[in-house]
Amino acid sequence: MKYKQALLYTTFALLGILLFWLALRGVDFKLLQAEWKKIDNRWLLVLLIPSLLAQVFRVLRWQVLLKQTNENVSFITLYHSLLFGYFVNLGLPRVGEISRCISLQKLQNIPTLKSLATVVNERIADMLFLVLIVGFAFFIQTDTLKLFWLENIYEPLLKAVFSKLGILIPAFVMVVLVLIFFVRRYKSKWKTSRTANYFYQFYISLQSILTLKTNRLLLFVLLSCCIWTCYFFTTWLWFFALSGTFSLPFYAAFSIMAVGSIAKTIPIQGGGMGAYHFLVGNLLLSYGLSDVGAQTFALLNHGYQTVFYLLFGGFSALYLFLKRKKFG
Repeated sequence: MKYKQALLYTTFALLGILLFWLALRGVDFKLLQAEWKKIDNRWLLVLLIPSLLAQVFRVLRWQVLLKQTNENVSFITLYHSLLFGYFVNLGLPRVGEISRCISLQKLQNIPTLKSLATVVNERIADMLFLVLIVGFAFFIQTDTLKLFWLENIYEPLLKAVFSKLGILIPAFVMVVLVLIFFVRRYKSKWKTSRTANYFYQFYISLQSILTLKTNRLLLFVLLSCCIWTCYFFTTWLWFFALSGTFSLPFYAAFSIMAVGSIAKTIPIQGGGMGAYHFLVGNLLLSYGLSDVGAQTFALLNHGYQTVFYLLFGGFSALYLFLKRKKFG
């Protein structure tokens, strides 16, 4: 199994490198370097504000879901667990979600599957918000986005899905049937079986978002709005830091944020490295930017976020290690 996982991660890493090469091929690196020298460094400090606030809102939202499962965890512990997860994701995509839950289990004795259910609920909420943002971006920029979406996302994705449809549909149906069987067959035994009880907790925790009281549900939605507002600012503020994007309309940030978020969902090391540069770079070309200007934005925006998670996530990893060593 370990060899299969290593092969899978290596494949995605190579895919990221390939997309990174495709995004940068033909770009004059001397012109790229000249563009970097024009950066207004003051905006790099300003960008820290929405970057940090997004994590604060994420922690508060996570607290809402954990409290619904009768778990009270301090803000500091959740903050460092969250950033630690992002840190792990840079090298092992999607493993960070599990890692931050394991850290809670080690420090607060919260069952991993129980906290993982809250993370799944978070991801579902984020996907719904992403769909809304994509829809809004299309509404205000239909002509610009339609051709880009068809050529760079929809048609390649559709082709990839249909090529494996004969495998995906039976596999999905089989998984659903197996889950239904186990839920009905062993539900009565979950309270007596220790292993099965973990899955029962996951099942119950997964449903917790459906039982949120009105005030907590509104808070959850409000915090989600705040998170995505911060993401918007981490994109839009770059328009002022670079001379090539200064003239872009503010609503272009919605499209860039949406496309960038989609690129990051691809399980490639480095936060969607390569996929982000390829998609966002091509999108910016449709706004009239040059190859150099488009790739300067993509490289710096993605690079800034990567460095942010390396530094803050690395510190959180050290914090959790020392705390666990002290109390464990």
